[in-house]
Amino acid sequence: MAYSIAGTGLVAGLMTILISSIGDRLYKKHRSYRKSYVWVGGVSIILGGLFFYPVTWVQSTALVLIALCLGKGFAFSVGMASSVIVSSLMPARTGLLVGVMSSLVTLAGIISPLVTGSIVQAAGDVAVGFGHAMSLNALIFVVFGVLFLLFAKRNEGKMEITSPISNKIEN
Repeated sequence: MAYSIAGTGLVAGLMTILISSIGDRLYKKHRSYRKSYVWVGGVSIILGGLFFYPVTWVQSTALVLIALCLGKGFAFSVGMASSVIVSSLMPARTGLLVGVMSSLVTLAGIISPLVTGSIVQAAGDVAVGFGHAMSLNALIFVVFGVLFLLFAKRNEGKMEITSPISNKIEN
């Protein structure tokens, strides 16, 4: 079973590379973050949620692993899109913005097990509790994917970026 779960992570990583290249191709074609990375990220979040949901009711181990592979692959690819979008907002502050984004992801990784544990304990039956937690996870993915597609907009006009660091060499 450990190899199966590790395999889902491997497939998810490969999917992230594929989905990232799709975002890059769309950006080259449209020269718009909204038409490329926002669209790819939003659709990936939604598809991730749609593939996580069947895990709660599918009985076949193979189908559950396929759903987990696809759900994780789509969900993990959002990190690529969000990193590109965040770094494009303020290129002079890319490190800070990516750091803040990473800290929010870490915070979610701390809160999620607490919420999942509470849901499982409240259900009484472990299988039912995890089913409820996966359903909630899927719902959150779909809702926030739709919100991301609706509200993630930025001014696509050219901006003049000046570096706070001088390029002059003084003797």
